[in-house]
Amino acid sequence: MGKYTLTTINCFNELKKNLEKNNIDVIVKKVDNRYNYILEENISLKTLVEIVCDVIQEKVGNSFTTKYLANHYELTSEEKEKIKVIFLESACIKKTEGASYVSHYLLYLPIFEFLEENFYLDIDGWIKFRIQKYKLILGDILEQTIYDYDMNSNYLQWLYFLREIHFSQELREDFIHMIFTANTIELYNEEQEKLDIYERIKEFDEEILLEEDLIMNLLINLSPKTILLHDKNLYKNQSFVITLEEIFENQIGYCFDCSVCFRKDL
Repeated sequence: MGKYTLTTINCFNELKKNLEKNNIDVIVKKVDNRYNYILEENISLKTLVEIVCDVIQEKVGNSFTTKYLANHYELTSEEKEKIKVIFLESACIKKTEGASYVSHYLLYLPIFEFLEENFYLDIDGWIKFRIQKYKLILGDILEQTIYDYDMNSNYLQWLYFLREIHFSQELREDFIHMIFTANTIELYNEEQEKLDIYERIKEFDEEILLEEDLIMNLLINLSPKTILLHDKNLYKNQSFVITLEEIFENQIGYCFDCSVCFRKDL
């Protein structure tokens, strides 16, 4: 087995960082502005390909997202930064347990097959000529991320609006306990009486199919001064909990030791 050589001009920092992170011994030869990394002979092909994929994902992911979002003039700088973080952290982009679905088929496998037959890889050349389809898929995913962000923002604005309207009205419940398990949410009033969510929502003539939306709508209509969350970290859908905390920010309280609160008697 021969020694592999990775060469780059534009990805020097990313390559250096990933090689050091993996404790790979290399010999570096600089010719003009080009860095040639000659790797140790005993490096596994799998490790080498993962390093190259990480370098490409880091280099392309940031620059591609920045350029793509620059054309969305309707978005503020703050919104673009939030979308960028969401996009780069998404399950189909971020590497988890080896490689994401997208990078596995469009980066990892092609590079693996190439390095099975070759010992020299120009990373800049690969980025320029061999990842067009990868960028195309990234564009589709990013566009969906923008759409989802916009829809979520509009939904939150609507919830804020409803909350402000109902908060100015007479309170129906002063205090609400929200008790979470992995799959369920139960509501109790200050007297520790369980609230029938489906029955209570009939008071407001609402037709809501999803239980989480029903709970959110009920809380908005009840407008309690305090909502005490019990074991919120157990719940499977943490995005709902986060939305709840954003909408009722100043009304939220927490109970993390339910063995000493009223719940032990339920």
